[in-house]
Order: sequence, then structure tokens, then C-alpha cells
Amino acid sequence: MNAIETYCLKAHKSIDNYEAKVFTEQRGLTQQDIKKYIIGYSHEDDIIDYLYKKGFKQNELVDYGILIKTKYGYWHPFKDRIIFPITDTNKKIVGITARSIKQGDNVKYIHTTNTKYFCKGKVLYLEHLLDPKDKRIFVSEGPMDAIAINKRGHNAFATFGTGFSKAQLQKIKDYSKEYEINVLFDNDEPGKQAALRLLKEMAKIACKINYVYLPDNVKDIDEYLEKYDMEHLQSVNGRTFFIENYFQNIFEQETYHDAYMEFIKQCKFIETIKDKRIKRGFYIKLSKLNGLSVEEYKTLIDLRSEINNKRTAVPV
Repeated sequence: MNAIETYCLKAHKSIDNYEAKVFTEQRGLTQQDIKKYIIGYSHEDDIIDYLYKKGFKQNELVDYGILIKTKYGYWHPFKDRIIFPITDTNKKIVGITARSIKQGDNVKYIHTTNTKYFCKGKVLYLEHLLDPKDKRIFVSEGPMDAIAINKRGHNAFATFGTGFSKAQLQKIKDYSKEYEINVLFDNDEPGKQAALRLLKEMAKIACKINYVYLPDNVKDIDEYLEKYDMEHLQSVNGRTFFIENYFQNIFEQETYHDAYMEFIKQCKFIETIKDKRIKRGFYIKLSKLNGLSVEEYKTLIDLRSEINNKRTAVPV
């Protein structure tokens, strides 16, 4: 086993630590869950000493992102945190996402830094547990959300927060050819904005995707599932949700100039959409919002393109 696998398995054996036990019980994680997802706890620095005793060198721990070299020495980023191993589609542990359980710690999650062995942007949490018989995939932010869904028998991936990479987007697009994709980010403003960004990117590449609504009285899917079950989830076509919300930015600007510039930005975005039916749907929504016809929009865009071409033209 390499250093990251040895680290995670050792942390898994330390999950009975009192503080870790309090966290797992409060979050409704059973012993079966802990075993299935290899959840662990990294207590103090004794786990680093264990790796040294196993024959791993300091430079190896740096190479795997377990230690980070600073000008003050070596930093152990996962110390006193719940450990969620990141496993690739070959079922090999390749990285770590670690959650704080200490009060006053402002950084909720820390992930393995990008190394020669690991790139966070190329993996999706729990992707290795995909069940091909279940034709739905729920895409969430964090590991606890994905676990909450997966333990109830559904496919669930996590993007490790509100950001996502081109590689993750491509994976989601590829899965959308065979699976129904449902975006289920946190019910706060950052979560909603991240969902809009994801839906925007998916629209560009003509990827079918749904947006899942959460009621106002819950902050995320983990909390939702403490009160309700999966069958009560309400979802809409992601395109519908995106159109209804994204273009409101035009009418929230303070000046006419800002509104116009926002309008041009939105129109430029529409022109990047490859699917003609989706593109027309966006224009129809804009038409309903401010009264311009689809044809008038296209005329405006063609006119602006012509002006831009003249500006950038090189004199002969």
C-alpha cells in the first residue's frame, strides 16, 4: 500500500476516538456507514509517527500531500479532522477530504493538494460506488451530502464544494448520456449560485440536467433527509430553473448602462449554446421579460457583432 492508503486505513481504525464518535453519532453515521465509506479520524500527529514506523519517508508524505512543506517546517493539514478517503473509479484511494470537528475552526473542509499522484479536479467523490442499475445521479457539494443520499440506495457524487473543474463537467456530461443528472447543492446563496454556474456550463454543451429544490427550512440535503425521504424531493428541468433565475441579473442593475452591458453578456452566453432548441428557449424567456421579440434580439446581436468586427478589422 502507498502512503495515502496506509494513512486512511490507520485513520479508519481511530474512528472510535471520543470526539470523532460524537460527530458520527450526531450526523447519523452507523458503523455500517463508517465501514462502507472507510471514514476515519486523524488524531494529533501520532498517525504521522505511525507512517514513519511503517517505513515511509518524509518526502513521500509530502509527495502524497499528507504533509505540506512551509518555511516554518512541515504542516499536517488533516490533524484532528474526520477523514473521508477519495477513491477513483479503479477503487483505489488517491486522496483525502477532511472535515473539521473543532469549534472555532473556520475551514470546514481541507482536501489533498494537487500532487503528481492526485488532482482533485479530475475526480468526483463516491464515483467509484456508481450503481449502473440506478439511472439517476445526484450531484452535491460535500461528502456528507453524497453519503446521505448514497446510503439510501441512490447514486450520488460530490464536487468537493461550490467549485468544479472542466474535467468534472465533462464527467457529468458523459454520465448524462445514460443517467438522469440532478443538481442538489446547499440551500444557501453560495450553493444556489454554484448550481446556476453548473447549469450554465451544462447548457453550453447541451447536457440534460435537473435542478432539485430544497424547502426553505433546511440548509442542505443531509438535513433534509433527517426530516423527509428521497421521494419527496421536487425537481425541475435545469434549463427551466436556469432561465427563470439567471436572466434576472439584467433587471437588478442600478443604471441603464449596466443593464445594457449585462444584457449583452447574457446574449453572448446564449450564442455559445450548441443546442438550437435550448438557445431559442432562452431567447423566448428574455422576450417575455422585456418585450423584445426573438427576431429583434438576433438583430441586436448581429448588429453588435458587425460593429465589433469593424473595430477589430485590420486596414489593408
